[in-house]
Amino acid sequence: MKRLQFWEFIGSILIALTFTSCNDNDDVIWDYSPVIFEVLVENSQDENLLDENTAGNILGTEMYVIFENEKFDVTYGWPDDPYFPYPYSSRAYMPSWWGAFIAPYFYDYSDLHTRGNRLYIGEFFGDSYGETKFELYLDGHRYEISYTNKIPKPGKVDRHFFLDGKEIPSSNITLIL
Repeated sequence: MKRLQFWEFIGSILIALTFTSCNDNDDVIWDYSPVIFEVLVENSQDENLLDENTAGNILGTEMYVIFENEKFDVTYGWPDDPYFPYPYSSRAYMPSWWGAFIAPYFYDYSDLHTRGNRLYIGEFFGDSYGETKFELYLDGHRYEISYTNKIPKPGKVDRHFFLDGKEIPSSNITLIL
C-alpha cells in the first residue's frame, strides 16, 4: 500500500510539472545602470589639480558643464541626496541628476588619501538610445564628452564613450592640463 502511495505521489508531481511552463514572453523589467563620468584632472607631474594641497590646483577657477543647453556649475562635496550613492529604499536604480561635483574618490574600500578628489558628472540614463553629450569647461579648457547606447536585445547594452570625438575605453577620464 505504501508503495502505491509513493508512485501516486511521483505521478502527481510529474503531472504538475507537465502542466507548468516556462514562458520566454513573461514580463521582465530590465534595470540598466546609470552612467556616471569620473574625471581625474592632473598636471604633467601626475599631481591631482582637484586637490587643495596641490600647488597650482584649479579649484578657484571657473568650472561648469553644459548639458541640454543648461549650465551647471561644478560644486564641491557630495550631493544632498539621502540615497547617494545607492538607493537603499528600492531595488530599482533610478538615475538622479546631480550635475557636476568634486568629491573624494567614490569607493569606500579605497585609500582616499592616495586616490584624491575626482570630478563626477551624472547620472545619465543607462537605458537611453542614441547619443548623450555634454560640454565640460575647466580652467579655460573645453571638452566634449559623450556616450552612445544601443540595446540590441533586452539585458544587453552596447555602449561607447567619447572624448572630443575620439572613442575612449570607459566613463573614467584622466585629463592632463
